[in-house]
Amino acid sequence: MISRLSSKDPELDALLQAADVSLRKSAAWQAAGAAVVHTQLETDIRYLAITVQTAENLDALVQELDDEYFNLQDLADDGKATDEQVLEAFSRARAAAAVFFAFTGDFTESVYEALSSSDEPSAISLVARKALETRA
Repeated sequence: MISRLSSKDPELDALLQAADVSLRKSAAWQAAGAAVVHTQLETDIRYLAITVQTAENLDALVQELDDEYFNLQDLADDGKATDEQVLEAFSRARAAAAVFFAFTGDFTESVYEALSSSDEPSAISLVARKALETRA
């Protein structure tokens, strides 16, 4: 099955597919962490780490942030929100999704979401690549 990551970074996708599970896990968590920092989502994620320990609650955060993004997109269509606000909301939702997928073990999708969260995906790709090389 072709992953969505292969459309963004086929080389990284191939490296992830060839790596053992511990390296894929490390790369996903490193990429998700970079996305969280890039989008300034740390406070929300720290709160979740302390208060919520389930995939369902992480998924709820992703849904909440996706809803915020969609609402802002509608407002922007009506001239009541800026493109910058929409992009920021999209990026935060994607960073949260990266954490969710890392948490649930879908490491390739986690890296894809992390890359999608950034206007500079090459920086997050580099973080993931370094994690894959760490124990190689």
